[in-house]
Amino acid sequence: MTYSAFPLVKLHKGPNPPVGYRLITRMVQLKGSGGGRDWGLRLATEDDISACREIAQHFVFDRFHADPLFPNQIANAIKSDWIERSIYEDTVWVDGDPVHGFVSLKDNRLELVAVHPDVRGMRYGVKLIEHLLHHAPTALVGTQSNNPALKIYQRLGFEVVEEYDVWHS
Repeated sequence: MTYSAFPLVKLHKGPNPPVGYRLITRMVQLKGSGGGRDWGLRLATEDDISACREIAQHFVFDRFHADPLFPNQIANAIKSDWIERSIYEDTVWVDGDPVHGFVSLKDNRLELVAVHPDVRGMRYGVKLIEHLLHHAPTALVGTQSNNPALKIYQRLGFEVVEEYDVWHS
Protein backbone atom coordinates (compact mmCIF):
# COMPACT_ATOMS: atom_id res chain seq x y z
CA MET A 1 0.00 0.00 0.00
CA THR A 2 1.44 3.38 -0.97
CA TYR A 3 0.08 6.76 0.06
CA SER A 4 1.30 10.23 0.91
CA ALA A 5 1.14 10.69 4.67
CA PHE A 6 2.69 14.16 4.58
CA PRO A 7 3.75 16.35 1.68
CA LEU A 8 7.43 15.62 2.38
CA VAL A 9 7.31 11.82 2.22
CA LYS A 10 5.53 9.00 0.45
CA LEU A 11 5.04 5.82 2.45
CA HIS A 12 4.99 2.21 1.33
CA LYS A 13 4.20 -0.58 3.80
CA GLY A 14 5.30 -4.14 3.18
CA PRO A 15 7.52 -5.86 0.64
CA ASN A 16 8.34 -4.88 -2.94
CA PRO A 17 8.46 -1.08 -2.77
CA PRO A 18 8.32 0.96 -5.96
CA VAL A 19 11.61 2.08 -7.47
CA GLY A 20 13.17 4.96 -5.57
CA TYR A 21 11.95 3.97 -2.10
CA ARG A 22 14.38 3.33 0.76
CA LEU A 23 13.93 1.12 3.82
CA ILE A 24 13.28 3.16 6.96
CA THR A 25 12.29 0.76 9.71
CA ARG A 26 10.71 -2.56 10.58
CA MET A 27 7.32 -2.24 12.26
CA VAL A 28 5.77 -4.66 14.72
CA GLN A 29 2.02 -4.74 15.32
CA LEU A 30 0.96 -6.20 18.66
CA LYS A 31 -2.35 -7.04 20.26
CA GLY A 32 -2.86 -6.78 23.98
CA SER A 33 -5.73 -8.12 25.96
CA GLY A 34 -6.29 -8.51 29.61
CA GLY A 35 -7.87 -6.72 32.48
CA GLY A 36 -5.17 -4.14 32.95
CA ARG A 37 -5.27 -2.10 36.12
CA ASP A 38 -6.97 1.14 37.03
CA TRP A 39 -4.15 3.37 38.21
CA GLY A 40 -6.48 6.32 38.80
CA LEU A 41 -5.10 8.31 35.92
CA ARG A 42 -7.14 11.26 34.78
CA LEU A 43 -8.32 12.25 31.33
CA ALA A 44 -6.19 14.92 29.73
CA THR A 45 -7.63 18.39 29.31
CA GLU A 46 -6.70 21.45 27.33
CA ASP A 47 -4.58 22.51 30.32
CA ASP A 48 -2.32 19.46 29.72
CA ILE A 49 -1.46 20.30 26.10
CA SER A 50 1.76 22.14 26.89
CA ALA A 51 3.13 19.37 29.13
CA CYS A 52 2.14 16.65 26.66
CA ARG A 53 3.73 18.55 23.76
CA GLU A 54 6.93 18.85 25.81
CA ILE A 55 6.98 15.11 26.48
CA ALA A 56 6.26 14.38 22.82
CA GLN A 57 9.40 16.32 21.86
CA HIS A 58 11.44 13.49 23.41
CA PHE A 59 9.63 10.80 21.42
CA VAL A 60 12.17 9.50 18.89
CA PHE A 61 11.03 5.95 18.06
CA ASP A 62 9.00 6.61 14.94
CA ARG A 63 9.47 6.36 11.20
CA PHE A 64 10.09 10.09 10.82
CA HIS A 65 13.03 10.22 13.23
CA ALA A 66 14.35 6.98 11.68
CA ASP A 67 14.54 8.59 8.23
CA PRO A 68 17.89 10.41 7.89
CA LEU A 69 16.42 12.60 5.14
CA PHE A 70 13.49 13.75 7.29
CA PRO A 71 14.35 16.84 9.39
CA ASN A 72 14.17 16.19 13.15
CA GLN A 73 12.46 19.54 13.68
CA ILE A 74 9.55 18.43 11.49
CA ALA A 75 9.50 14.94 13.04
CA ASN A 76 9.26 16.56 16.49
CA ALA A 77 6.46 18.86 15.31
CA ILE A 78 4.47 15.91 13.94
CA LYS A 79 4.49 14.11 17.31
CA SER A 80 3.79 17.30 19.19
CA ASP A 81 0.83 18.16 16.97
CA TRP A 82 -0.38 14.55 17.07
CA ILE A 83 -0.76 14.53 20.86
CA GLU A 84 -2.50 17.90 20.86
CA ARG A 85 -5.04 16.66 18.29
CA SER A 86 -5.45 13.46 20.33
CA ILE A 87 -6.41 15.42 23.43
CA TYR A 88 -9.30 16.96 21.48
CA GLU A 89 -10.29 13.94 19.35
CA ASP A 90 -9.31 10.74 21.20
CA THR A 91 -9.07 9.45 24.76
CA VAL A 92 -5.85 10.56 26.45
CA TRP A 93 -4.90 9.77 30.02
CA VAL A 94 -2.18 11.55 31.97
CA ASP A 95 -0.56 10.51 35.21
CA GLY A 96 -1.12 13.59 37.35
CA ASP A 97 0.16 17.05 38.02
CA PRO A 98 2.81 17.62 36.92
CA VAL A 99 2.30 15.37 33.93
CA HIS A 100 5.09 12.81 33.60
CA GLY A 101 3.52 10.80 30.78
CA PHE A 102 0.49 10.16 28.62
CA VAL A 103 -1.20 7.40 26.68
CA SER A 104 -3.61 7.93 23.78
CA LEU A 105 -6.37 5.55 22.66
CA LYS A 106 -8.32 5.77 19.41
CA ASP A 107 -10.68 3.03 18.23
CA ASN A 108 -9.03 0.41 20.50
CA ARG A 109 -5.63 1.36 19.16
CA LEU A 110 -2.85 2.64 21.39
CA GLU A 111 -1.78 5.65 19.31
CA LEU A 112 0.91 7.23 21.47
CA VAL A 113 2.50 6.50 24.80
CA ALA A 114 5.37 8.54 26.15
CA VAL A 115 7.00 9.45 29.42
CA HIS A 116 9.29 12.32 30.24
CA PRO A 117 12.98 11.34 30.08
CA ASP A 118 13.43 12.28 33.75
CA VAL A 119 11.12 9.43 34.82
CA ARG A 120 12.04 6.71 32.30
CA GLY A 121 12.77 3.42 33.99
CA MET A 122 10.40 4.22 36.87
CA ARG A 123 7.48 2.16 35.49
CA TYR A 124 5.42 5.15 34.34
CA GLY A 125 5.08 3.59 30.88
CA VAL A 126 3.87 0.31 32.40
CA LYS A 127 1.24 2.14 34.47
CA LEU A 128 0.01 4.05 31.42
CA ILE A 129 -0.35 0.89 29.32
CA GLU A 130 -1.97 -1.09 32.16
CA HIS A 131 -4.45 1.73 32.67
CA LEU A 132 -5.31 1.76 28.97
CA LEU A 133 -5.89 -2.03 29.04
CA HIS A 134 -8.22 -1.59 32.00
CA HIS A 135 -10.42 0.73 29.93
CA ALA A 136 -9.93 -1.01 26.56
CA PRO A 137 -9.50 -4.71 27.33
CA THR A 138 -8.22 -5.32 23.80
CA ALA A 139 -5.84 -2.90 22.12
CA LEU A 140 -3.58 -2.86 19.10
CA VAL A 141 -0.26 -1.04 19.01
CA GLY A 142 2.36 -0.55 16.35
CA THR A 143 5.98 0.17 17.15
CA GLN A 144 9.43 -0.07 15.63
CA SER A 145 11.28 -3.34 16.09
CA ASN A 146 14.17 -1.46 17.77
CA ASN A 147 11.97 0.41 20.28
CA PRO A 148 12.80 -0.53 23.90
CA ALA A 149 9.05 -0.32 24.65
CA LEU A 150 8.57 -3.50 22.61
CA LYS A 151 9.84 -5.50 25.61
CA ILE A 152 7.38 -3.72 27.89
CA TYR A 153 4.46 -4.59 25.62
CA GLN A 154 5.54 -8.22 25.51
CA ARG A 155 5.96 -8.39 29.31
CA LEU A 156 2.41 -7.05 29.62
CA GLY A 157 1.12 -9.89 27.45
CA PHE A 158 0.93 -8.21 24.05
CA GLU A 159 1.47 -10.66 21.21
CA VAL A 160 2.93 -9.93 17.79
CA VAL A 161 0.26 -10.13 15.08
CA GLU A 162 2.16 -8.64 12.14
CA GLU A 163 5.57 -7.38 11.07
CA TYR A 164 6.32 -5.32 8.00
CA ASP A 165 8.87 -2.96 6.52
CA VAL A 166 8.24 0.75 6.08
CA TRP A 167 9.75 2.51 3.07
CA HIS A 168 9.92 6.21 2.19
CA SER A 169 10.51 7.86 -1.15
